[in-house]
Amino acid sequence: MPFPFTSYPIYGIVPNYASQTITAKNKTTNETQTETIQSNTEYLIDCANFTSGYSNHDIIEITISGRVYQISINETQFPDGRQLDINPPHYNNKRISQYY
Repeated sequence: MPFPFTSYPIYGIVPNYASQTITAKNKTTNETQTETIQSNTEYLIDCANFTSGYSNHDIIEITISGRVYQISINETQFPDGRQLDINPPHYNNKRISQYY
């Protein structure tokens, strides 16, 4: 059953990607929405903003700079939303080389 009026956030941190666009696609309905990553590198996608809303167990595909991540809506296990921190591979390598 769709939940078009109830907020279900997917949120997280994307280091070094401030002001870039992040895209969320509901794989069940094929609907997309985009958000801009904040200056503090945080993002927030609200699944209630998909045109058809969302349903429990929908798969949401998150895309940033060509990299794709998938996360499922699970209102039983995660009733307050899901956190997905994205750590691009070059970020760790860059950090390690700076400090070691």
